[in-house]
Amino acid sequence: MKKSISTILFILFARCLVAQDVLSSEITFTIKNARINVNGSLELEKVIMQFNPNDLNNSLIKGSVNVKTIDTGIGLRDKHLKKEDYFDVEKYPFIELTSKSFSKVGPDQFEGLFNLTIKVTTKELTIPFYIVKEESTVTYKSDFEINRLDFGVGSNSWVMGDEVKVRIELVVQ
Repeated sequence: MKKSISTILFILFARCLVAQDVLSSEITFTIKNARINVNGSLELEKVIMQFNPNDLNNSLIKGSVNVKTIDTGIGLRDKHLKKEDYFDVEKYPFIELTSKSFSKVGPDQFEGLFNLTIKVTTKELTIPFYIVKEESTVTYKSDFEINRLDFGVGSNSWVMGDEVKVRIELVVQ
Protein backbone atom coordinates (compact mmCIF):
# COMPACT_ATOMS: atom_id res chain seq x y z
CA MET A 1 0.00 0.00 0.00
CA LYS A 2 2.81 2.45 0.89
CA LYS A 3 4.52 1.61 -2.38
CA SER A 4 1.34 2.43 -4.36
CA ILE A 5 0.89 5.79 -2.63
CA SER A 6 4.55 6.63 -3.17
CA THR A 7 4.24 5.76 -6.85
CA ILE A 8 1.10 7.88 -7.28
CA LEU A 9 2.71 10.85 -5.50
CA PHE A 10 5.83 10.53 -7.66
CA ILE A 11 3.75 10.50 -10.86
CA LEU A 12 1.73 13.54 -9.73
CA PHE A 13 4.92 15.43 -8.78
CA ALA A 14 6.59 14.58 -12.10
CA ARG A 15 3.51 15.79 -14.01
CA CYS A 16 3.61 19.11 -12.15
CA LEU A 17 7.22 19.67 -13.22
CA VAL A 18 6.36 19.21 -16.88
CA ALA A 19 2.96 20.85 -16.69
CA GLN A 20 3.65 22.84 -19.82
CA ASP A 21 4.55 20.72 -22.83
CA VAL A 22 6.85 22.46 -25.31
CA LEU A 23 5.35 22.24 -28.80
CA SER A 24 8.12 24.12 -30.59
CA SER A 25 11.28 26.05 -29.83
CA GLU A 26 13.57 28.44 -31.63
CA ILE A 27 16.91 29.51 -30.20
CA THR A 28 18.88 31.89 -32.40
CA PHE A 29 21.86 34.18 -32.00
CA THR A 30 23.59 37.00 -33.86
CA ILE A 31 27.22 38.12 -33.55
CA LYS A 32 29.32 40.55 -35.59
CA ASN A 33 32.16 38.99 -37.57
CA ALA A 34 34.18 41.30 -39.82
CA ARG A 35 31.44 43.91 -39.20
CA ILE A 36 28.84 41.61 -40.72
CA ASN A 37 26.03 40.00 -38.72
CA VAL A 38 26.42 36.23 -38.49
CA ASN A 39 23.22 34.44 -37.54
CA GLY A 40 22.99 30.99 -36.07
CA SER A 41 20.78 28.60 -34.18
CA LEU A 42 20.94 25.90 -31.54
CA GLU A 43 18.48 23.13 -30.74
CA LEU A 44 16.72 22.76 -27.42
CA GLU A 45 17.78 19.54 -25.70
CA LYS A 46 15.32 19.54 -22.80
CA VAL A 47 13.24 21.96 -20.78
CA ILE A 48 11.15 21.98 -17.63
CA MET A 49 8.43 24.63 -17.80
CA GLN A 50 6.44 25.29 -14.67
CA PHE A 51 5.69 28.98 -15.09
CA ASN A 52 2.57 30.49 -13.53
CA PRO A 53 2.22 34.28 -13.91
CA ASN A 54 0.00 34.29 -10.81
CA ASP A 55 2.46 32.30 -8.68
CA LEU A 56 5.95 33.54 -9.56
CA ASN A 57 7.48 32.26 -6.31
CA ASN A 58 6.71 28.67 -7.26
CA SER A 59 7.54 28.99 -10.96
CA LEU A 60 10.48 27.30 -12.63
CA ILE A 61 12.11 27.38 -16.05
CA LYS A 62 15.10 25.13 -16.65
CA GLY A 63 16.50 24.20 -20.01
CA SER A 64 19.54 23.12 -21.95
CA VAL A 65 20.63 23.40 -25.56
CA ASN A 66 22.87 20.97 -27.37
CA VAL A 67 25.94 22.89 -28.60
CA LYS A 68 26.67 20.12 -31.13
CA THR A 69 23.62 21.39 -33.05
CA ILE A 70 25.13 24.85 -33.67
CA ASP A 71 24.28 25.98 -37.19
CA THR A 72 25.51 29.21 -38.79
CA GLY A 73 24.90 28.04 -42.34
CA ILE A 74 28.62 27.44 -42.94
CA GLY A 75 29.81 23.94 -42.03
CA LEU A 76 33.49 24.85 -41.62
CA ARG A 77 32.63 27.68 -39.22
CA ASP A 78 30.32 25.39 -37.23
CA LYS A 79 33.08 22.79 -36.99
CA HIS A 80 35.51 25.46 -35.74
CA LEU A 81 33.02 26.74 -33.12
CA LYS A 82 32.75 23.22 -31.70
CA LYS A 83 36.51 23.01 -31.08
CA GLU A 84 38.32 23.55 -27.78
CA ASP A 85 39.07 27.28 -28.28
CA TYR A 86 35.34 28.09 -28.58
CA PHE A 87 32.67 25.78 -27.16
CA ASP A 88 34.73 22.59 -26.66
CA VAL A 89 31.67 20.42 -27.27
CA GLU A 90 33.48 17.20 -26.44
CA LYS A 91 33.86 18.36 -22.81
CA TYR A 92 30.87 20.72 -22.57
CA PRO A 93 28.09 19.60 -24.91
CA PHE A 94 25.32 21.68 -23.28
CA ILE A 95 24.50 25.27 -22.41
CA GLU A 96 22.19 25.38 -19.37
CA LEU A 97 19.79 28.01 -18.10
CA THR A 98 18.05 27.73 -14.70
CA SER A 99 15.67 30.24 -13.17
CA LYS A 100 16.22 31.60 -9.67
CA SER A 101 13.32 34.06 -9.41
CA PHE A 102 10.81 36.04 -11.45
CA SER A 103 9.19 39.47 -11.30
CA LYS A 104 6.35 41.01 -13.26
CA VAL A 105 7.26 44.24 -15.08
CA GLY A 106 4.09 44.85 -17.10
CA PRO A 107 1.07 43.13 -18.62
CA ASP A 108 2.35 39.70 -19.71
CA GLN A 109 5.94 41.03 -19.33
CA PHE A 110 8.40 39.52 -16.87
CA GLU A 111 12.03 39.41 -15.86
CA GLY A 112 13.72 36.28 -14.70
CA LEU A 113 16.91 36.01 -12.72
CA PHE A 114 18.71 33.01 -14.22
CA ASN A 115 21.96 31.12 -13.88
CA LEU A 116 23.48 30.69 -17.34
CA THR A 117 26.21 28.04 -17.65
CA ILE A 118 28.45 27.85 -20.69
CA LYS A 119 31.43 25.51 -20.43
CA VAL A 120 32.69 25.80 -16.81
CA THR A 121 31.38 29.32 -16.18
CA THR A 122 28.05 30.12 -14.52
CA LYS A 123 26.86 33.73 -14.46
CA GLU A 124 23.74 35.27 -13.01
CA LEU A 125 21.74 37.04 -15.69
CA THR A 126 18.50 39.03 -15.74
CA ILE A 127 16.50 38.02 -18.80
CA PRO A 128 13.37 39.90 -19.89
CA PHE A 129 10.56 37.96 -21.56
CA TYR A 130 6.93 38.28 -22.45
CA ILE A 131 4.16 35.83 -23.07
CA VAL A 132 1.53 35.73 -25.78
CA LYS A 133 -1.58 33.75 -24.86
CA GLU A 134 -3.61 32.11 -27.60
CA GLU A 135 -6.49 29.64 -27.49
CA SER A 136 -4.58 26.53 -26.46
CA THR A 137 -0.96 27.71 -26.39
CA VAL A 138 1.30 30.23 -24.72
CA THR A 139 4.37 31.61 -26.48
CA TYR A 140 7.35 32.80 -24.44
CA LYS A 141 9.60 35.31 -26.24
CA SER A 142 12.88 36.76 -25.06
CA ASP A 143 15.72 38.86 -26.47
CA PHE A 144 18.90 39.49 -24.48
CA GLU A 145 22.65 39.89 -24.89
CA ILE A 146 25.64 38.14 -23.38
CA ASN A 147 29.38 38.70 -23.68
CA ARG A 148 31.00 35.55 -25.09
CA LEU A 149 34.28 36.35 -23.32
CA ASP A 150 32.54 36.17 -19.92
CA PHE A 151 32.07 32.45 -20.61
CA GLY A 152 35.47 31.68 -22.16
CA VAL A 153 34.10 31.29 -25.69
CA GLY A 154 36.96 32.33 -27.95
CA SER A 155 39.38 35.11 -27.12
CA ASN A 156 39.81 38.83 -27.83
CA SER A 157 39.53 39.45 -31.52
CA TRP A 158 39.71 42.42 -33.87
CA VAL A 159 37.41 40.58 -36.24
CA MET A 160 34.75 38.98 -34.03
CA GLY A 161 32.49 40.96 -31.74
CA ASP A 162 32.16 40.13 -28.06
CA GLU A 163 28.42 40.78 -27.68
CA VAL A 164 26.03 38.02 -28.73
CA LYS A 165 22.34 38.77 -29.23
CA VAL A 166 20.20 35.80 -28.22
CA ARG A 167 16.54 35.20 -29.07
CA ILE A 168 14.46 32.44 -27.52
CA GLU A 169 10.92 31.53 -28.48
CA LEU A 170 9.05 28.63 -26.88
CA VAL A 171 5.49 27.60 -27.69
CA VAL A 172 3.91 25.56 -24.90
CA GLN A 173 0.58 23.93 -24.30
